[in-house]
Amino acid sequence: MTYSYDLKKFGEELRAIRKKCRLTQTNVYESTGVNTDTLRRVENGMVFPKNDTLDILSRVYKCDLNIKLQKYRMKIEFHMYYKKIDNIIMNNDISLINNLINELNNSTKNRDNSLLNVMNKSEVEQFKIFLYSTKDFFQVDIDDTIIFQNIEKLTNCLALTIDNFNLKKYKNFSYNLFEIRILVLISLFFEKIKDYESSTKILVFSLEYFIMNP
Repeated sequence: MTYSYDLKKFGEELRAIRKKCRLTQTNVYESTGVNTDTLRRVENGMVFPKNDTLDILSRVYKCDLNIKLQKYRMKIEFHMYYKKIDNIIMNNDISLINNLINELNNSTKNRDNSLLNVMNKSEVEQFKIFLYSTKDFFQVDIDDTIIFQNIEKLTNCLALTIDNFNLKKYKNFSYNLFEIRILVLISLFFEKIKDYESSTKILVFSLEYFIMNP
């Protein structure tokens, strides 16, 4: 079972707590060093807050925000899509990717009855980008321009769920297992343009991360 969070509702509570403490975002920055842009994005449900960030904010908000975040955790059935990815990769079948893209698009068309009700929108968008890039990867004739575009798209894709993500500093961030999958795909695109050094470094880091975080 996959866990996700209603980051929008958590952000709304975080904003309410801040205002109850009579703090502006600038006040919070001055007291904690948490960047106002970071705080704004967390309050708007745009990024998943780091535990360390919530620990720092907890001191000035006078409550344990990590515990409050757990109220917005939900069990969802989105894991079935992740499992289908394994089948696609093993079979190297673009038609399976197209089927999964259509299935996911149909599931998320209606906001009143869709995965978007139980999963953060950024995570759904991230998964879609991953699917389209995987489809490009399996194309027989793919030119360097498309490869570079996919590396950029996947980098931006990671930034949807990792605050201030920078591919050049990829070792400085924490990942969940799906985010590591995205990093692996980036390394495979580097291999296609014969940048074997970048490809190998990212791939080794990813494999080590899998081993350390089973």
